[in-house]
Amino acid sequence: MGLVRDFGITIPAITPTILITCAETISTAASTVAVPDKGNSTADLIVSVGTQTTVFGDVIDRIGAPLGTLYNVVQPAVWLKSTRGSTEADRKLTIGCKLQHGDSSAGGDMADYSTQNQPADRTYFGTGRTCDMLNWEFAGRSTGPLFAVSNPAYYDLRAAKRYIRVGLLLLKDKVTTESSGDEHAHVGATMTFLAGESLPQLVDDIKSPFSTTTSTI
Repeated sequence: MGLVRDFGITIPAITPTILITCAETISTAASTVAVPDKGNSTADLIVSVGTQTTVFGDVIDRIGAPLGTLYNVVQPAVWLKSTRGSTEADRKLTIGCKLQHGDSSAGGDMADYSTQNQPADRTYFGTGRTCDMLNWEFAGRSTGPLFAVSNPAYYDLRAAKRYIRVGLLLLKDKVTTESSGDEHAHVGATMTFLAGESLPQLVDDIKSPFSTTTSTI
């Protein structure tokens, strides 16, 4: 391995989307009717109905732009942000992440990578909350908008294949109405690459590490 230089780079690992359990989405796309529905071919959403849902991010080429060099470490992270508060007695949210790798740029052969390094899921708002706990802070953080993140993750990529992606592990306890302010929470993920084998090279801005072909190496 060449000289390691810690010029890290953070890139988005999935197109931002939303998380729902009971709320409805409205699409006005030409391929769908403009009426409420719980999912259609054009909607970017994650549906979780009281059980953990796994959603996979974009396939990233480890030697493609904009990385500029081969990195030996990646730190994936998943985040969830609700823009409204919630007084739900059962506001439980669980968020986690894992890493997959494969030889195909289309992601068809992806498998979990280094499962021993997968962080434990992080849980917010356990289901045992009491009425007093709903408003236990003057700042309103217990009932206000939430910014949740997964536990820190660190993966050594020296044994990884060329293409990788993050897995988003999400659970939101199902509620019966859209009164939960956490409905339609925004969800996203990032990857921070470290320990490059050389100084990153300048790359063409129009190129992307997110592969859409079916080529293999």
